[in-house]
Amino acid sequence: MEENTAMEENRIPEETGKRKKAKKTWPENGAPFYMWLLALAIGVAAGMAIGSFAGGFIKALVEDIDSPLLNPEKDLLSNMAVFVCIFWALVLNIRIFCKTSMRSFFFGKGRKIDVRSTVIIGALYLLGMTLAQLLSLKNITCDGQPVLIVIINFVFCLLLVWMQTSAEEIVFRGIFLRIPFKNEIPKLSRGLLAAVVSSLLFMAGHLYNPEVTTQSGTSVILAASVYFLSGFLMFVSNLLIGGMEAGLLIHLINNFFCFFFVRAEVTALMTPAIFVDHTENNIGLIQLFGVLISFAPAYVFLLLHRRRLR
Repeated sequence: MEENTAMEENRIPEETGKRKKAKKTWPENGAPFYMWLLALAIGVAAGMAIGSFAGGFIKALVEDIDSPLLNPEKDLLSNMAVFVCIFWALVLNIRIFCKTSMRSFFFGKGRKIDVRSTVIIGALYLLGMTLAQLLSLKNITCDGQPVLIVIINFVFCLLLVWMQTSAEEIVFRGIFLRIPFKNEIPKLSRGLLAAVVSSLLFMAGHLYNPEVTTQSGTSVILAASVYFLSGFLMFVSNLLIGGMEAGLLIHLINNFFCFFFVRAEVTALMTPAIFVDHTENNIGLIQLFGVLISFAPAYVFLLLHRRRLR
């Protein structure tokens, strides 16, 4: 009896002492709705503010430099600064507010990335893009860039394009997969509404691109639809594979192809690509068919292997 009383007395200081507050946390990708919105809003706003300042600084720095090697990359560097800053701001904010790593965000917590299938999908999409260019082959001309400028452009694209596409994937597709579905990307039927909403936002984010604003009449609607269709097919490719690696790689290949290999005559980022597509008449319709052709080989693979991929 005396021994029990002594033990109870020894417990009193522990029970009455100050208790440490438990750190508020949650499983990766399981952050509440308001935290995701907070991470997104602060990340985009901070990234745009810092990126605009950095872009202006870079533009002022290189403006007086009259070098045939740097001149073609001036606009690319200043414009890409915004995307780079948005990407890293989003990475930081998602880590701080949502306690989520980029690996878990893009591929799911503990999920093994299907590298083999992703590489096949990327290769098939590149094949599709090449076939799509045959639609406007007669309007494609070599821009006659010196070899050294082509090499410099390749290096800049290699360093910057993955951050630009990743930033867009976080905002336009990642958030729509993580907020409603948390850690597991849903089956196709459950994710179609999210795919439509995400693609409408993706289209809206590109309406001020010269590819749309320089059009007139029905071509404006068709040019805008190109962005909706591209966004929708990238989103659905993520649903079919069960992760975001397919959409990420497709987006990366598309932008790298357009920045380095064949760019449109009028585009948001005038990079020194090897070839220039001068197609003007019915550009929206041609581009719309081009998107379908580009995605066709990859989608044949995705649909035939969808049960094994998930």
